[in-house]
Amino acid sequence: MWRLGGAVTLILLAAGCGGNGTERPAGFDVLNVAVADEPRAALIGRDVLRRGGNAADAVTAMALTMAVTLPSRVGPGAGGACLVHDPAEGSVRALQFLPGGDGAPGFLRGLFSLHGAHGTLRWAELIGSAENLARFGHPMSRALARDAAAAPDRAPPPLGGTGGAPAVEGTTVEFPALAATLGRVRRDGVGAFYEGDLARQVAEGAAEAGQPLTVQALRAYRPAWTDTIEIEVGNDLLHFAPAPGVSGPVQQRLWAGGAEAAAAGAPVLPGGASAAAVSADEMAVACGFGMGALFGSGAAAGDTGVLLAAPAPPGRPLHGGVAVVVNEPLARALLAAGGADAAAALAVPLRERLRDDRPPADALAGPRGPGDRAGPEAPADAGRGVLIGCAWDRGETKTCRGAADPRGFGLAAGTATGG
Repeated sequence: MWRLGGAVTLILLAAGCGGNGTERPAGFDVLNVAVADEPRAALIGRDVLRRGGNAADAVTAMALTMAVTLPSRVGPGAGGACLVHDPAEGSVRALQFLPGGDGAPGFLRGLFSLHGAHGTLRWAELIGSAENLARFGHPMSRALARDAAAAPDRAPPPLGGTGGAPAVEGTTVEFPALAATLGRVRRDGVGAFYEGDLARQVAEGAAEAGQPLTVQALRAYRPAWTDTIEIEVGNDLLHFAPAPGVSGPVQQRLWAGGAEAAAAGAPVLPGGASAAAVSADEMAVACGFGMGALFGSGAAAGDTGVLLAAPAPPGRPLHGGVAVVVNEPLARALLAAGGADAAAALAVPLRERLRDDRPPADALAGPRGPGDRAGPEAPADAGRGVLIGCAWDRGETKTCRGAADPRGFGLAAGTATGG
């Protein structure tokens, strides 16, 4: 603990490799929690919350960071979907920013739309952290090193690539071309990626890589805000994002069928990642991102440093699912969660949290099918989840805890103020 401006700030961490979630010490209310499938992104999300940003700011910053620190699963050349609880409006909405049918990537415009509708900090501040990591380098996390080792034929040269040395955890990696692209977006706004010279570079680079894309398609791309799938759970409402971005309808069926249904028949969706945050103002955001495969197609759009997503088969989502739970009468956020690579990565922990009232770390550690084990060697159909759960004690004090899946290498981080 240390003091900042007279307020006590406690940093709480929970790693994906066996952490027990954000613990609440006596006398402290943990109300700001960020969790992501890559640890540096979670730490940046925590810092955003500590600086007074809300959950939308935190998830925007975490997603942009993962585009640099986990490009195997997140990036400007791909897309995703989010759920957002806005306590001021008393609503939960879904935001879809999938790659368009014409190949236009939705990632940057989707995040800009999320931030524009709900964020409080400056866009340049949130993207600047990611730009600096790309330009000045960062130690490769275990999450990225594992992905690079699993798909060396698609990993870009700084991570090994064709003829390169195998990626090693802790090695400093830089992405100068991506840094230049992010710098343009920071200075000129997100429209620079979708119009003008940068858009032309992206389109021409994609065409050279065998993925037809036009400047007109980039210019016309727009993310979409939609209604959610709602399910009553006692006095609360469980929300899923609808198709086609993430497996909302699948999650709806799995919720009704229980854990056994979650372990059988659901598709494996490689190359995805999740991020979620809950802030003290009762905002909750859960997002899922996908490249279609580890490192997407493995091809970059020219000299922009943007890895292009792998074309997805028709009707196949990019991500296993995201969920938000809200107590509607009080407009209080109770849960934000996501499950990448498999629908079971969300469905099983969600059931264990909501029906069995298990702490987030315990809910994520439970088995998801025959042969599953809570560790990095788990089968692919177990996926990896992130989960933030909130509750009140008898004194009506709210506490939130977060956890990342022990099958992956993510992190949960929170700040607590009070005394």
